[in-house]
Amino acid sequence: RIADWHRQCSESHTKCRDFPSLVAPDGQLPSRLLDVSNNKVRLECNVKDLPPGLEFTTLSHMWGPDPSLCPQLLSTTIDSYSIDIPLSDLPGKYVNAVRITRALGFRYVWIDSLCIIQDSKEDWEREAVKMAAVYGRSSCNISYTFPPAAEAEGKHLRDPRVFLPCQ
Repeated sequence: RIADWHRQCSESHTKCRDFPSLVAPDGQLPSRLLDVSNNKVRLECNVKDLPPGLEFTTLSHMWGPDPSLCPQLLSTTIDSYSIDIPLSDLPGKYVNAVRITRALGFRYVWIDSLCIIQDSKEDWEREAVKMAAVYGRSSCNISYTFPPAAEAEGKHLRDPRVFLPCQ
């Protein structure tokens, strides 16, 4: 159902279709994205070499009170993450973002903790200035608007029969 809504929005709403490229031209893409194709997740570090008009999703979420519990891209993990990030190592909201991205037919998702090198001040400074453009350029933002504790307790669940599509 969500794929149908997105397709209708992209094809029928001129403002929705053109908005991402108006907000952030290709030159303002993030340096890294997560490639979720082929039933695996891996870090794509050569985004600038990808075709123009690249479409991707973003995940907007709260890290929680203890950031060390959030999976993070570090200078020591960039090489291994470029090969594979096991889904079993990711929290539920990340796994859901991967599933939603795939269901929408997209190959890439941007998640801040896995696409910005967290222990690099230089990378943070370079990528942080692009953040508004990254979210604005996103074809679909997946938003978890509840605290991480609510996810563990199941308090974030809602009636799946209630849908409010884009009008």
